[in-house]
Amino acid sequence: DKEFALAERFSEGGLFLHPSEENGMEPGWFRLVYTNEEELIVEGIRRYKTISRPYRRRINLLND
Repeated sequence: DKEFALAERFSEGGLFLHPSEENGMEPGWFRLVYTNEEELIVEGIRRYKTISRPYRRRINLLND
């Protein structure tokens, strides 16, 4: 499944994504938890930017 494949990719980069399928939510959504220390949140955002960079390029190409 695409959600679990994406979650695995993020996990390999040191960022945990919780697929919506595990929560009974609509596919394509992920849970974001930001009730932690500011330093951890900032580091998580940095990792997200790094890991998601190749996907953002693909999306931009599709929208051109």
